[in-house]
Amino acid sequence: MNIRWAFCCREDRCFILGNKHNYSSATNKIQAKDETIRGTDIAYELRKIMRSYFPDLKKMLAQVSDHRKRKDYRCDELLSAAFAMFIFKAQSRNAVNNDRRHSGEFKANFQKLFNAELPHLDAVQDIFEKLPPAELEKIKVTIISRLIESKVFYKHKIFEHYLVAVDATGLVSCDEDRFGCGLKKESKNGKITYLYPVLEAKLVTENGFSISLATEWIVNDNNKPYDKQDCEQTAFKRLAKKLKHAFPRLPICILADALYASDPVMSICETNEWKYIITLQDGSLPALQNCLNDDPPTKRNSYIHHPVCTAKNKTIQQEFYWVEDLLHKKHVLHYLQCKETISHTKTNESATTNFIRVTNFPTDKSTVKNLSKAGRLRWKIENEGFNEEKNNGYNMEHLYSRKSFNAQQNYYQSMLIAHLFNQLLEHTCKIQDLLKRFNKLTIKYLWQQLLCAMKCQVLCIQTLTAIDNKKHQIRLFSG
Repeated sequence: MNIRWAFCCREDRCFILGNKHNYSSATNKIQAKDETIRGTDIAYELRKIMRSYFPDLKKMLAQVSDHRKRKDYRCDELLSAAFAMFIFKAQSRNAVNNDRRHSGEFKANFQKLFNAELPHLDAVQDIFEKLPPAELEKIKVTIISRLIESKVFYKHKIFEHYLVAVDATGLVSCDEDRFGCGLKKESKNGKITYLYPVLEAKLVTENGFSISLATEWIVNDNNKPYDKQDCEQTAFKRLAKKLKHAFPRLPICILADALYASDPVMSICETNEWKYIITLQDGSLPALQNCLNDDPPTKRNSYIHHPVCTAKNKTIQQEFYWVEDLLHKKHVLHYLQCKETISHTKTNESATTNFIRVTNFPTDKSTVKNLSKAGRLRWKIENEGFNEEKNNGYNMEHLYSRKSFNAQQNYYQSMLIAHLFNQLLEHTCKIQDLLKRFNKLTIKYLWQQLLCAMKCQVLCIQTLTAIDNKKHQIRLFSG
């Protein structure tokens, strides 16, 4: 007998249509293939994750400094609204204000889901103009530290080190120096643009996590004289100091592009007892690459590997070559090359890509394959990180605050925290099982269902209470 389950909510009671059943089996059971996918179920999963990993989040948010004169809303309510704007991928403050004004269900559901009143987003702007961004970043560090202590990312370490990709991206560009600290860029035709880029250190994993550990803005301090504008390498020195202070004992391996193949970066990593895997380009460290002529590929320092290829009618061949104990300035490092050829078995067409990296990890036949694989994960900060935040609902490049750079930084930190919550939700086995069984289903569609449910349906307060009163084991998809 095929039973279709549906939650119905009244003010005084909650019941399940169909057979009598308790909350646990009704919510933990993956729905049948012919059953409708409901946004309310995603909201309940979000509550389960928040309560399981961060039961004291409300208390943390309530403890931030508040310099407002008029306090119609509590700090935890204002910060919850900022997070929710990005969790639901509303893309603007105005969109949330419209939902608040024109959808009574959205306002009531917000109150149930976050245990807070939904404020007008102008009130969020008021507190963000005065709140030091370091306080939100401290909350972010606390949240991530708790996940690391819970060993959420433990199985994704390489040689007992967490992989941290470092890269910069553009955030906001304006025709005028709106915030008084932008980097001035002049085009060939004389047009001047002011940029506000940001440098990120993100923990990346093979199964798709890209989580911000530390943030450093690449901007000028116009209150002080300077000969050169701020740049990515200078910002890295500040970022590394912040990262070490936030996670002093975390074993870290820095993944970076050729810009970071320099003596200062290597010195910082060695001082902080970090490992690194840095991608090289043609022309990077020329003196070091010239030394390779003295140690060409032999059976001692090269071998060929044929990994399994999931693409139909294609094969992969990887030629590994490494040279140990090369000297760059005062640094002893190791060279690693992976020449990968993908061939089509029917057309005999092939394409070869050459991946070259340097590392301070021990390099030999037993490690080169994993080191090369780890080095490629640097792209996670581009794809699952910046691309996701710019193009898939978070609207990272949107000007959330037109006058206050302090507020803009706080919106950015709120987005990073919300993206973390969403990544935990998206990587649960329940969501991944849905995506696997319905091969045309997308994360974008599921979040549309979530937002639609918040606007048009009713979250069951008894179901949310039952989630709060029970311990849950969150199963994350390992990839």
